[in-house]
Amino acid sequence: MVDEPLPDPVEEVDISNGLINPNAVGLYANGVMVGHTASDIAIILQRNGINDAVLNISFTTAKSLVGELQKAIKRIEEKTGHEIMTIQYIKEKMEEEDL
Repeated sequence: MVDEPLPDPVEEVDISNGLINPNAVGLYANGVMVGHTASDIAIILQRNGINDAVLNISFTTAKSLVGELQKAIKRIEEKTGHEIMTIQYIKEKMEEEDL
């Protein structure tokens, strides 16, 4: 069940065309942690190492979010021809000893 392919989203949203409520809360994160309880997922957004906000979502919403994020990243990588590095990858490379 975990390895099932994620469904395609119903629609792709172009956020550059003003469809977002101008009064919507805007958040920025340059780090993330994820935790869970028996009933939901908690996404902790970090800014410069400080836990800045938490988003609690259902398992269904979390799985849908994963699919949407994977699709968006894949599209960006295909269009640019560059693989986006993860924070973990960058940390590992930065910790490697120089030859």
